[in-house]
Amino acid sequence: MKASDAVQVANRPILGTRAMRHTFLVCCAIATLFLSLLPLHRAHASGVFWLPTQQASDSSFDHLNPVLAAYKNHAYVLSVRVNGSTAVTSVFFSTDESGKWTTVLMSPKGPADTYSREFTTLAVDATTGRLYAAWVYRKNADTDALGVWMRDPSGQWSGPTDVATAGSLVGQPSIVAGNGKAYAAFISSTNSGACDDSLSRDGDVQVTAYDGASWSAAQNVTSCVSDSTVAGFSTPRLALDESGHAYLIAAANNDLWYADTSSGTWSDPAQITRGANIPESVGTALLTFYGVAASNGTTYVTYARHTDAPRDDVLLMSSTSGGAWSAASQISPADAQDCPKFGLSIVANAGRIGVSYLRAHTGYCHTSSGVGGDVPFLLTGASGHLAAVGSLEGANADCFASFLAHEGNLFRFVTTCDSPSTIGKGQLSFKSEFLDTVGPIAHLSVRGHASSGIQLHWSAKDPQPGSGVAFFELQRRAGQGAWKTVLKSTTTHALSYPASSGGTRYGFRVRAIDHVANWGAWTPSTPVR
Repeated sequence: MKASDAVQVANRPILGTRAMRHTFLVCCAIATLFLSLLPLHRAHASGVFWLPTQQASDSSFDHLNPVLAAYKNHAYVLSVRVNGSTAVTSVFFSTDESGKWTTVLMSPKGPADTYSREFTTLAVDATTGRLYAAWVYRKNADTDALGVWMRDPSGQWSGPTDVATAGSLVGQPSIVAGNGKAYAAFISSTNSGACDDSLSRDGDVQVTAYDGASWSAAQNVTSCVSDSTVAGFSTPRLALDESGHAYLIAAANNDLWYADTSSGTWSDPAQITRGANIPESVGTALLTFYGVAASNGTTYVTYARHTDAPRDDVLLMSSTSGGAWSAASQISPADAQDCPKFGLSIVANAGRIGVSYLRAHTGYCHTSSGVGGDVPFLLTGASGHLAAVGSLEGANADCFASFLAHEGNLFRFVTTCDSPSTIGKGQLSFKSEFLDTVGPIAHLSVRGHASSGIQLHWSAKDPQPGSGVAFFELQRRAGQGAWKTVLKSTTTHALSYPASSGGTRYGFRVRAIDHVANWGAWTPSTPVR
């Protein structure tokens, strides 16, 4: 039998209103004309392939900034809706639990309608089946709150639980969960820390932990950073490994800082990039240019680098068991115009990683073709051996947000894109990996003719969902002799085999292999004289 899992998706930042989005894209000089998604070489991991794309949203309105979680072969997506021209947003929950995609209003208390804050964060604890959703919302005229909503295994949401409140909580939070615990990270300048001194920052990274019963008081993780040039931190990103250790990165001064709980408590943050030129805000507080993942003792960090040359690349670096960080290596395919890359997402499991990002087109890329669109890219494989996975099906899609999630070693991807048929409508598209463990079922027909020898015809079907038939292997034997290969790795479906005289009885058999290296069983023929 086959077991399913996973996802693929793409990313482009979104503004709270269509006009604000346009302003941001002009500021970044990123064109918004439509362009077909570029085909990429298909990557094959043993047993794993990508299923066709599914529409995963209600097409009556824009779905902004999707985030994704996966559990028991089901996908869960949060997306934000801006309610008309007002500064009010609402959050919608989409899932395929029932066997088809459904979308429902989760909360009318959505993130603040500004480009820096209309983002949610979502995680699932695979040991309990509990979902955690969090975002910063306006509690009242004078107070922001970081609210956490929880969904129990029966499907009931509760919340919000306000784990932090302040006059202003700026930026995007991050949440992770596992082994009955959860961590939420956010930016605030109101909570003092262990090493506060004369330094004054616009914001520090705060982390609160959930022990299964209650949320802890927020801990200022970056208060001990003594670098006086750091005016403030922004956009924390969290990851959690199989052992329950938490990992954190955040940006400051166009570089990344890192901390983890591998020793049992949060380590002092350390700067892990030097002159990385991570794109900061460009007139907004949004930073979707980096991500972190951890698995089996290895931490992976990906980020987008921008220089004025221009030179825009997606880079990957890693650290094993708290050791030194590897040099950052470029993982994005080269493009002639050095187009901006943004909206990064990364997942990791058992030495296999997935990285997604968006590549902007025209305008900023100095092209004059008159077409454009922000194109999602997805890379999977082992570090140092990443291969590009084909983009979403369809033409002329213009994508602006995406997210990766995983369940075990299988990945899932969600994106929101405009298309010619739904101009102005950001629609969710979902793609998942499938673990194919069954080979094709072969059929063989054999007929003997005195004048023309033995006529063989064969075919095969790969049980669905399946990666499809790749090649056949045909063997024969005389009498009860040993099997000998006649055709190997062939795509043909017929053969005229010259038989010798003397009444020899021949046996034939055929089998097929699929695109992820699963061989099917041999299908023998009845002996023919």
